[in-house]
Amino acid sequence: MSAWSLSNEEQARERFWRTPVPDPTRTSKRAGVAHFAKRNTLRALMPSDFIPIGEHQGKHLHAVPHDYLLWVNAQPWSKTWPQWQPIADYIDRNLLDASDSDRIEHYREDSTPIFFVDALRQYPTKLRCFQAGSSHLHCLPGHEDRLHAFAVGCLRLSRDYYQGGKLPHYDLTVGKHAQALQHRYVELITDKQLIQHKDQWLEFFRTKPSLPQ
Repeated sequence: MSAWSLSNEEQARERFWRTPVPDPTRTSKRAGVAHFAKRNTLRALMPSDFIPIGEHQGKHLHAVPHDYLLWVNAQPWSKTWPQWQPIADYIDRNLLDASDSDRIEHYREDSTPIFFVDALRQYPTKLRCFQAGSSHLHCLPGHEDRLHAFAVGCLRLSRDYYQGGKLPHYDLTVGKHAQALQHRYVELITDKQLIQHKDQWLEFFRTKPSLPQ
């Protein structure tokens, strides 16, 4: 084995990072029929159905936070996120009314940073996709559901890439780092800000109520 060869475990990890997220609508597209995120049925999602994706997966759609649904639906990238389309259809049929128009426009125009990336750095790694450099994509406590929607729906990362710890985050390649910074609500932060964000997460974990035994 040469010095540049990867072990079987390292090759598996390389494939994990490089394998694109599958498109669940492919079969429906080939058949020329509509795709809905309910197995073995073509009927549209209803308020009593469970939301099929995201951090609120498993909740009835009528119980999912209204602001979360409207925020994701207002993002341009949600229009090309295949898994979101049945939910967008649900929102159009069941959720929108005249009072929502101002909120939707605010979500479309708001540039307040809610996601953060630090500077690219090169770390010792055998994963070729990170050898050119990597960074972290994170948010502050309270925006976790939107972070996952952005990472999966916009950047096309796998939810399995999310890492917990003192600063919950997604690892980004050089390409994904550049792609993330194209969005108005993503901010490039300094090392000092990164430390401050870690401190805020540690305080959140320290004060978070524990679940009853």
